[in-house]
Amino acid sequence: MLMITCILISFYKGYHASSMWSTNYYQLSYLDGFVKRAFIGTILYPLGCLRFNYYFIEAIQFIILFTDIALLTYFCIKYKLEPIAIIFFASAAGWFLVNTVGYIEQILWLITFLALLALEKNRQLIASCLLLISALIHETGFFITIPIAFGYMIIRNNKLSSYIKMFAPAILATTIIFILFEVSPDSVLLSYPNTIASCGYSNPSLENYLFIYRPVLKNEELSLNYKSRHLPMLFAILCISYLLRKLYQTELSLPKTKGWLLILCCLAPLILGFYGFDADRWIFETFAQILIISVLVLTHARNTNGSIKKLTVFYCLIAIIAISLNFKYFHEIPPRELTIEKISTFADFVKQQLVRIPET
Repeated sequence: MLMITCILISFYKGYHASSMWSTNYYQLSYLDGFVKRAFIGTILYPLGCLRFNYYFIEAIQFIILFTDIALLTYFCIKYKLEPIAIIFFASAAGWFLVNTVGYIEQILWLITFLALLALEKNRQLIASCLLLISALIHETGFFITIPIAFGYMIIRNNKLSSYIKMFAPAILATTIIFILFEVSPDSVLLSYPNTIASCGYSNPSLENYLFIYRPVLKNEELSLNYKSRHLPMLFAILCISYLLRKLYQTELSLPKTKGWLLILCCLAPLILGFYGFDADRWIFETFAQILIISVLVLTHARNTNGSIKKLTVFYCLIAIIAISLNFKYFHEIPPRELTIEKISTFADFVKQQLVRIPET
């Protein structure tokens, strides 16, 4: 009951209509001339102009969000790890998850779950294909889907040959897209808005989104996008990760090298801080990745050793990270306050959001 209450509070504090920016992930296709981030749009291409309908895409995005929430809840209940879900949804991470509905990490998590399920059934070819799809969907799959799957294979103590078979297609696809298709031709960038207009739709965020398909300016270099307000969160994550490494090694009887590799899998999204300015998202994704890999460790430890020895310690460590989280929402919208006045107007706010098409 407490877990359900925390989920409802997360929805209340974080709910907002999905952004127009996020709909672009679902619309650009190979047939429009794009290669980078064009896989989902290609799948939806047979639907014609419907793929440009904001409400249709938003419905898909919320279905994906609810599926992610349901899967996390299900596995925490199944393996008696409910405190993990309670800590997540009671913290700023749960609110941020709902607020960022539609963003690409949510579908990448869904694909990750399917890949892990395939690995559990020893269907490595299917898992490898799913990792490849994640790379085709978005380049951040390299920092989310691949590290989680890699961590799972470390936990299962797979052979080196299995790693090569699993990850080579996804890594190769990511590399090819980065080298050959990072930039789209001007003709494609000019014709695509006309394609949307011909369907009677518009996307105010499109011009800014298409900027990522243009050549990078010479004065634009990789830079660290974390600010001073992110330091407490980063400090907590890095310190607790060091302690979690020891817990992982103890429970799984891992050598030191594999323990460090497992933690690097957890921290992989932090590298995106050199790539994109959404620093709050990268910290959020890192916290989520720590939880996902920790669930895999704990369930495997239970299956092999009978019970986890330091479960209470683990929950306390995760709670410390959760308490440190202090995200800034997109569009400078703060979490909704839990006051009688705000609660009484929430239903009207939801109705307004359901019929509103955002500008960004």
